[in-house]
Amino acid sequence: MKRSATILAVDDDESTQTVLKEYLEREGYSVICERNGKGFVDIFNRVQPDLILLDVILPDEDGISLINQIRSYTASPIIVISKKQNTTDKIVGLEMGANDYIGKPYKIEELAARIKAHLRSVKNIEEEIITMMKNHEGKIIRFGHWYLDLNRYELLDKNRKPLDMTAGEIEMLKAFTAAPHKVLTRDYLFDHTRGRDYEGYDRAVDVQISRLRQKLGDDKREKPFIKTIRGVGYMLDANTSIIE
Repeated sequence: MKRSATILAVDDDESTQTVLKEYLEREGYSVICERNGKGFVDIFNRVQPDLILLDVILPDEDGISLINQIRSYTASPIIVISKKQNTTDKIVGLEMGANDYIGKPYKIEELAARIKAHLRSVKNIEEEIITMMKNHEGKIIRFGHWYLDLNRYELLDKNRKPLDMTAGEIEMLKAFTAAPHKVLTRDYLFDHTRGRDYEGYDRAVDVQISRLRQKLGDDKREKPFIKTIRGVGYMLDANTSIIE
C-alpha cells in the first residue's frame, strides 16, 4: 500500500489547525499539528515529515528562525504561512530556506494546490534518479579512479582491486552515481539504504557518509568525491561514465 505524505503543520491558532487538518486528511495526507516551536522540534525528530507548514508567529519562537534549524536536518519543502505579507518578510523567509510563502488569510484550496505541486516536484526528482539507477543495473560505472561494479556489487580501485564494502555503502554509491552533481537529501539517502545497514534515522546517514568518505580517500583529496551541501544533503562531485 502506498504511503500517504506526512505534513507537519505548525500554527498556534487551534481553529485554523482543525480546519486545515480535516481538509488535508480528506485530500489523502497524514497531518500532524503543533502549536509552538519547542513542540515542533520534538515532533519533527520523530516523524520526519514530507512537507512542513510553518506559521512565523508562534508563542515561544519566531517561525523564521526555525527555518534554518529545519534546514540542518532536511530538505523537505517548507511553506511559510503568515499575516506578515510585506515584500521584505517574504524575501527573508525564502532566503532562509523556505520553498514558498503564503499570506493569511488564504484560500485552503490554493494552499492544497501548492502542497501538491511541491510534493510532486520532490517525487519527480526521486523517480528520475530511480530510473537512472535501473538503467545502470549490471554495468560498471566509473567516477574518478573508482569503478562501481553493479553486476558483482563491488567497488574497485584503479587497479581493479575490490574494497571491503557494505551493501548499504554500495547502494549509496549507486544513488550518487545515478545523479552526479545533483544534491541528494538525507531523507532520500536514508530511505534508499534503509533495511540494509539500518541504524535508525538519527545521524545514520551522516555516519555512513563518513565511512564511505574514508574508503574513497576523501580526507586526502583537495576536492573530495562526496561534497556536503549544508542543511540539505550530499552530492557526488565527479563526472561518471559507463564502462560496460
